Amino acid sequence: MEKEQGHYIAALDIGSSKIAVAVASVSEDGRLRFVGFGKVPSKGIRQGCVQNIELAVTSIRNALEEAKEISRIESIPSVYVALTGKGLHSINKQGRVVIQDGQVTEANVKKAQQLALAFDSKEDGNAPDDKIVSHVLQMYTIGSDDTPIYEPPVGYKGEVLRAYAHLAIGPDSMVQNLLTCVRRAGVDVDGLVLQPWASAASCLTQTEKKLGVILLDFGAGLIDIACYKDDIVQYTAVATAGGNLFTNDIATYLKCTIEEAERIKLAYGHIPERPSDRYEKIHYTYEPTGKAKEVTSAEIVNVLEQRLRELIGVLRTYYLDKQDWTQQAAAGVVITGGMAEMPGFDKVIEDELGLKVRIGHPNPWRGGGVSLVSPADSTVMGVLDEVRRRRMIGERSKRSSRGGSRIWSAFKRLWVGDFAD
Repeated sequence: MEKEQGHYIAALDIGSSKIAVAVASVSEDGRLRFVGFGKVPSKGIRQGCVQNIELAVTSIRNALEEAKEISRIESIPSVYVALTGKGLHSINKQGRVVIQDGQVTEANVKKAQQLALAFDSKEDGNAPDDKIVSHVLQMYTIGSDDTPIYEPPVGYKGEVLRAYAHLAIGPDSMVQNLLTCVRRAGVDVDGLVLQPWASAASCLTQTEKKLGVILLDFGAGLIDIACYKDDIVQYTAVATAGGNLFTNDIATYLKCTIEEAERIKLAYGHIPERPSDRYEKIHYTYEPTGKAKEVTSAEIVNVLEQRLRELIGVLRTYYLDKQDWTQQAAAGVVITGGMAEMPGFDKVIEDELGLKVRIGHPNPWRGGGVSLVSPADSTVMGVLDEVRRRRMIGERSKRSSRGGSRIWSAFKRLWVGDFAD
């Protein structure tokens, strides 16, 4: 869209339950202003992967059409796409270069970056077609001094240069199938933004990212995880569980339809049990016979609480404790996504992890206009936030380039992450 119209950009979030589009206008000085959105039910997508191309393409088109109508624009020719999916994981690597003449050159920096970004699917991947889907160069160090340097250290004195990179890894087939659906929906892809990073851009404060924080984005089919410390993303993962798991539990317990279980979850879901729950009756249809039945709210709450406590235990054991993030997250946990709005959801997670938990909402946008503030919209708004950040870095690199520092311009892509070609 930037390429053709010059004054609008759009973000696309393709989830298991909904597909969302957010549109922002671009002012002459490069500032973004949110102007509209579109949200429709998602079909053909499960846990970030394409199950049915035709259904997925139709859903994307419907979301784009709604966004155009609400934003009052004629077309959306291209989008920035939020990317997640099962199999997405991360590794931290470093590239080490010996400085021959004792002073760091641009060539030294480039070599260290290349070594840090080197990827072998057999050693670093979980599947044969794994590839780097996005990355961030975290910092540099010189010699034995572990003081982080955040800009290319050309001209620094030292004997050894190290570049540190955070690599997000995922199956190439998953990425390509998703991009195929987007392009078949009639739009080009301006770039990719990882969903965990987008939600972090939307919800986390600078102080939280500096002190150490865990972000958990509870989607319908996946839980996106991003951990930050010292202002840097240091761990990214995706767990194959989400809000649909709670819906399925209710359907299994009541033997009702998935649709009715979702209705009950949204209307009566809360944790923990309240005194009145033992007396409140919920009416539903018993699917095997089609007859009306009833259940107490207390029973539903018990089903939800058991599943949530089990799920947080899994997240802690298989994800967070691997790198001691429950010990490193001095700023606690931020939860977002649709499930985060369930009353008491945050308190149970706080109890299970022993950390302070807050509910993350999309950061408010300046400049007036409509706004999306629900945790369910954190990702799509975060894509716009992340694009805005990358544009600012791009402008800074241009100014630095004009001032004589070619390294910022040459390696801008390495600092801000991958964009789709």
